[in-house]
Amino acid sequence: MTTTSVNGAGEAAFRREFMVRYRLPRPVSRSYEAVLFSRYEDEIGNKVSWCAAVAVRFIAALRQALLLASDPNASISPPGEKDLRLAAAGGAFAGITRMPSPVGLLQLAGIYPGAAVGPDKTGLLECLQELGCLCRYRIAVVEPEGIRILLGPRMEYFIWSRVSIPGFKPGSAVLVDIDAGDFISLTPLMLWHRDPHHPLGSLMLLRWLAGENGRYVEDGVPGSPGLMLPMTARPVAGRLEPDLLGRIREPGFRFPDGSTVENFAVQGVVWKGSMSDIYVAWNRDRGEAAVLKTFENRGGGFDENYWYFINEEKFTARLIHPGIVKPRRFRGEGFGVVYEEEFVDGGSLSDVMEDTGVLTPADSRKILLDILDTLDHVHAAGIAHNDIKPDNILFGRDGKARLIDFGIAVDYARSDTGARRGAVAGTDGYMAPELRQGGLPSASSDIYSLGVVFGQMLSGRILESYDEANSDRAVPRSFLDFFKRCLSSDPSERFGSANEASESLRMLDTVQRPCITLDVEGTLVTNFGERHPRPGLYRFLEFCLENFERIFIYTLLSPDQVVELFGHLGAAGAVPAGFIERYEQVDWPRGSAGSIKDLRRCRVPVEYNAIVDDMAAMIPEDQQHRWIPIPDYNSPDMVDNGFVLARNGILKKFKI
Repeated sequence: MTTTSVNGAGEAAFRREFMVRYRLPRPVSRSYEAVLFSRYEDEIGNKVSWCAAVAVRFIAALRQALLLASDPNASISPPGEKDLRLAAAGGAFAGITRMPSPVGLLQLAGIYPGAAVGPDKTGLLECLQELGCLCRYRIAVVEPEGIRILLGPRMEYFIWSRVSIPGFKPGSAVLVDIDAGDFISLTPLMLWHRDPHHPLGSLMLLRWLAGENGRYVEDGVPGSPGLMLPMTARPVAGRLEPDLLGRIREPGFRFPDGSTVENFAVQGVVWKGSMSDIYVAWNRDRGEAAVLKTFENRGGGFDENYWYFINEEKFTARLIHPGIVKPRRFRGEGFGVVYEEEFVDGGSLSDVMEDTGVLTPADSRKILLDILDTLDHVHAAGIAHNDIKPDNILFGRDGKARLIDFGIAVDYARSDTGARRGAVAGTDGYMAPELRQGGLPSASSDIYSLGVVFGQMLSGRILESYDEANSDRAVPRSFLDFFKRCLSSDPSERFGSANEASESLRMLDTVQRPCITLDVEGTLVTNFGERHPRPGLYRFLEFCLENFERIFIYTLLSPDQVVELFGHLGAAGAVPAGFIERYEQVDWPRGSAGSIKDLRRCRVPVEYNAIVDDMAAMIPEDQQHRWIPIPDYNSPDMVDNGFVLARNGILKKFKI
């Protein structure tokens, strides 16, 4: 086989994977991305099954919407595999109803027996590639000022327009065929919800009915909360005005999907930032994937943002290290300044933490050592990165961390650094105290920022001081001295170099000890009012105390009610005293996280935790592998061996 044919096959395979990850509608592409971020074998298998179920529900929602639009007497129900058997309908979206039944996805989801492919990432990709026809559609959501278009897992672009999709209220979700201009509304099967404090909105899928209301979940997002929302309107079909369709189809991207730029086959845009747009492409000369990064001066002219963009090239030109993503400039005629960069496709640290919650001490240390090794090289060149944060740490498929974005870096070794004293740099929460007071960036300020990132990996929140790291068991005790050296308000008390920090970090204990999470009502006792302890409660809690470092209580009871309950049980001799001293109640305000018990809220690695609970509906789909089921205990008269079953499940899960 010739090199040309090998490269052609590689490009074709890359194009197919690009379409799955970045062009399938968000619920599917977002859940597939979460599969890619998974690191442990049982986690991968569970997320594969969950992603397949997400894809089945999405196809089912589309088919039900088509039926509802054509039959005013058809009833609304939560989308599921039953909708895949709906009779095919004619019209603009007939291709959706003519799609063959996704047998492979149904098998991976556990809905059909057997498995056409392996329950792994490769098998899932093969099944999702069969949904390629869905890539011709965009999901448009109506907002007061215009229309927001969802493209792939994490990208949205907004069309400011007085001409909206006629007849739809804000919050409506609409499927648009960008080739023909036909649309079908998805409300009330899907609704749009936007949190002003979050960069991305939420596409909510109907999962349960409750009278005139529906319970909605942001499908495709691990551990997503639910919302109870009124069900309004019904799906209708129509056709967009040509002008609006044109703006949806061609929103001003520099490089349209499938275009050719010099030796690059552009697959498409994957991110639109305030300053740069990011495209994924295939370098045909080298036969490998690449990223194209363009400067978009939306503010007009070559402002300060332009020089930040140019700084990427200026500073990294002096650096040669595998942990640094370096831009290479090329000048395509009429394209302005465009950089080519390595395609680092394992997601950012921010993405990974959003999906997995906190990381294990071992994983956190490995990531930090990668970045410290990179920073040692950067600081040796007299450069301070000056914006270390989870968004600027990417992962390759080799699992190694890469450092990006030298746009506001500073050459601190020069007497004229180019930085203005008093100018705020970096990102709130990650900046060293001296920078917030107008000081100049340095190697020491980078060490501080990296300490904050390390604390976030371990605790799930931003820790800006040693005292915060030391409170509420936020980080493992073995790491506290390390944090003291990173997060000191006095730069002279921090580690003197990245290399010194690495040497200290390598000596720390990274053993993660297992934790257990317990439901209360129906699991440990009948209910709060009756307070009958389940038979064998004392011995079961003794078993938990002996085998787990931390014991969490996950309940809708208030902290005062839990104290009252366990005080009553303790006085009756039903629970060991050590349990009352050690349990930690998960912060779960009523209604703030829907009805699910997301183990990420425990702020310990999910893979070292498990939940004993009597209700399957309380367990997030992507955490089914961490659930230890126990029969509901609702009467002291029932014959019960629940704790025997739970104990056996725990022994098997944790290999005790």
